[in-house]
Amino acid sequence: MIDVPVLSIDISKSKSVAALFKGYQESVSKPFPFLHSPSDMSRLTDILLKLESETGKRPHVVMEATGNYSKPITTYFQDAGYKVIVLNPLQTHAEKKSVRKVKTDPIDANRIA
Repeated sequence: MIDVPVLSIDISKSKSVAALFKGYQESVSKPFPFLHSPSDMSRLTDILLKLESETGKRPHVVMEATGNYSKPITTYFQDAGYKVIVLNPLQTHAEKKSVRKVKTDPIDANRIA
């Protein structure tokens, strides 16, 4: 198991939910929403730089592949020099423990990490 800081993202159309982890199951913050705007993306980069400064390790960005919604986010973080791990949605769906169909973006952000 690689123990690196992680920004986990549950991608949606124009607003997504992210969660930060210093390491395996070591949450830094509760899941929080962000827009796919230049200002919010810049804010995420600032958060990642602070996390890197605190841990001494370059964070990874982890998200589900959601077609056209995830591509700009993936490109943004790759261009900023972050390792981006894109998971197959079928794989993450199999990890869900809930039987009911509910909207769980904050829970999904933690689960993806």
